[in-house]
Amino acid sequence: MLKNVQKSALITSALVAVYLKFLLLPSANLAFELYHFSKIDFIYHVYSGFKVASYMFDQWAYQNLACIAFALLVFVVLQLRANRKQERQHSTRQELI
Repeated sequence: MLKNVQKSALITSALVAVYLKFLLLPSANLAFELYHFSKIDFIYHVYSGFKVASYMFDQWAYQNLACIAFALLVFVVLQLRANRKQERQHSTRQELI
């Protein structure tokens, strides 16, 4: 059975993979519309970055592998962070006793 920390890390890593695979171009379009609404030049640069990233990522042959690898990286980092936090809490309890 998965612990709550493992569930949240797994969900977060899956959401990252889905974002990379399907939501880069919609993010670019959203930034483009936001630029036209606000006329802030920085947002246009954000749009350009998302647009280039979306195009290049879609053309890349290892796109699926990269999504899986990045999701695994996020999962491992979140797990290590949770384990370190748990170890700190455990050592703090031991010091209090």
